[in-house]
Amino acid sequence: MPAPPSRVTLCVDPTTARAYHDASQADRERAESAFALSLRGKREAAEELSRYMDEVGRAAQERGLTPELLDEMLSEDPPSDEK
Repeated sequence: MPAPPSRVTLCVDPTTARAYHDASQADRERAESAFALSLRGKREAAEELSRYMDEVGRAAQERGLTPELLDEMLSEDPPSDEK
């Protein structure tokens, strides 16, 4: 059985607040669901990116990349496009 919903207070502009208060119960529930899905999607995407970056970091270390080598590579001047 899913946990009961938690109440959250948001600050919005007056026009958005009025539209929410004037909406039907069904429309408010749809807006709340859309908001929840949007936040969850962003969090899940950030967590996935973090896992991917950890994986890339481990693979780079296994191939011999050290913090010192990375610092050196990042401090080098980029190659110029002059011909």
